[in-house]
Amino acid sequence: LQQHKQALSIAQKLRDPWRESGALQATARVYRAQGQYPRAEQFYQQSLRLTQQVNNRYREAWVLNSLGLMLQDQGRYTEALARYQQAMVIYRDQKNIPDEASTLINIG
Repeated sequence: LQQHKQALSIAQKLRDPWRESGALQATARVYRAQGQYPRAEQFYQQSLRLTQQVNNRYREAWVLNSLGLMLQDQGRYTEALARYQQAMVIYRDQKNIPDEASTLINIG
């Protein structure tokens, strides 16, 4: 967790949105694994906002899919499905068949 926070700090200083989003998402994954869902959700949402600001559609779909998994972990199935569906739209627009398939597996 400490390394992810260090990476986030460095990415912010460099003004590197790709790495910043990645560090935010990595931090969220740690909190999710620890069962700290509200904290994980905060980091996922920050990552999502950043990817949307810089129009990084691939990373946006990736974050949406991760957020869906976390929501599913909590039994928040309707919210999870909405995130998966948002990710699917992006994957289909980009003709990203492997990640589209992964998202369908998550939905199933």
